[in-house]
Amino acid sequence: MANGRKALGAGDALRKGFEQAISQAPATLFLFLSYALGALIVPAGMVLFRVEAAVGYGLLFLALLGSFVPLLRALALGAAVREASLRMRGLPADGVLASAVATSQRAFSYLCFGFFIELLVALYRWAALLASGGAYVATLVKGSAWGFFTSAGFAFALTVCVPLGLVATLWIQMALARAVARDEGYLASLYDTAGTLWARPWPALLVVAVTGVLGWGVELMLSLFTRLPSAPGERGWALLVFGQLVAGVLSGFVWAVLESARLDGLAALELDAADLLPRPAAPPAPEPPPAPVEPPPAPPEPTPGLPTA
Repeated sequence: MANGRKALGAGDALRKGFEQAISQAPATLFLFLSYALGALIVPAGMVLFRVEAAVGYGLLFLALLGSFVPLLRALALGAAVREASLRMRGLPADGVLASAVATSQRAFSYLCFGFFIELLVALYRWAALLASGGAYVATLVKGSAWGFFTSAGFAFALTVCVPLGLVATLWIQMALARAVARDEGYLASLYDTAGTLWARPWPALLVVAVTGVLGWGVELMLSLFTRLPSAPGERGWALLVFGQLVAGVLSGFVWAVLESARLDGLAALELDAADLLPRPAAPPAPEPPPAPVEPPPAPPEPTPGLPTA
């Protein structure tokens, strides 16, 4: 509750996020452009590595493309969140390119610190799994009496490591939404977001989980439906490359809509927490009932025995 008003829930945040992702087509298409370029990496690599003379140039091209795509995606996310935040507050939007320039510093910080946080999470995950799994295998081979504890430790490491990536994604993306929506620095938003998630994690967690599950489900369906029949020789190889390209572009479009909706939904939660979302006008107070009309006074009764006029 903020200022006696009911806080925005996950369902309302998702509804606002999808409304903004669908209605602001230029920002969503800008984000789709980054996904479409990313979808070219695998097919382009398959083509370039098939030509021996172009292997060196192909590696350089793939390295440049792989470095440019995350930066373009971060700029597109910042622009989409800014456009959606202005519209949700009832303010005029500046346009996608102007929003991308205005949020470029926060987008670059999101890219750098997000990569660092995800790297730490990946290192911790692999270290925990290797350590606990190695101890478990060692107790199985040696027949040690500590097998119960090592198996419990391995199960605990699996249980902790699975949702750890989701929590890291939630943290860095909600910090970007907060930084852009509230016009704050990314590091300050990263610090404040940790406290917000500790106090009220479920709405933001549901927004990220729902969009993630939808994206993975649609991507799995696309990978099944775009799998072309195999053919011998060069035709089969060309069909494989074409299938990879089609699946990548279609899944990129889906992820562009879902990620835009996710960030816009997180921005709606932050704007609601700061009481920056316009509230619906209160219904007018009912008019008071009309005052009862008093009847006119009755004429005086005539006195008996006196003449009447």
